[in-house]
Amino acid sequence: GSIVLIFMILSGGAMNNTDKKNRHVLLFIRICLLSLAISLFFSCTPFKAEIPDIFAFSESRGKLEIYSPDGLKITVRAEKNTPQKEGEFWAGALENQLKKKGYLLEKQECFSSTNLSGISLLWVVPFGHEYYNYMTSLAVKGRKIYIMEAAGEQKLFKRYEKEIAGILSSLAAK
Repeated sequence: GSIVLIFMILSGGAMNNTDKKNRHVLLFIRICLLSLAISLFFSCTPFKAEIPDIFAFSESRGKLEIYSPDGLKITVRAEKNTPQKEGEFWAGALENQLKKKGYLLEKQECFSSTNLSGISLLWVVPFGHEYYNYMTSLAVKGRKIYIMEAAGEQKLFKRYEKEIAGILSSLAAK
């Protein structure tokens, strides 16, 4: 019913002589409906998070990317929990993989957000004469693993520590 009506409006098939006088109105409606359909299609993430105003962000294909003005990057995404395991399993697998690559585990702690609880791992990575932090937080809920990663120079992590914690605590599965 309503899908057919929307299609007819978008295609112009529902126009009669009276409607042709108001083409600009129908064109506006078509553009609005098409914009709404596109935004719903591309912004469907299985989670939500509150992003402080000081950050820029983009959302596409189920992934949220958040940027500070000076180079800190935060990514939030959901993956299939395949094989279906608990968060401790995935945190252990991640820990083993990153330690083999030379990452140093600085801190591991549990976190709770709006409707998720999980494990957060903070890594130190020497790179040249600098040190970088890489944080991975993950929570398992049913068939999804919700992952938040943050990466940047150590000084940026210290500068944005409250904002990173705020984004993590606001993370919610839809």
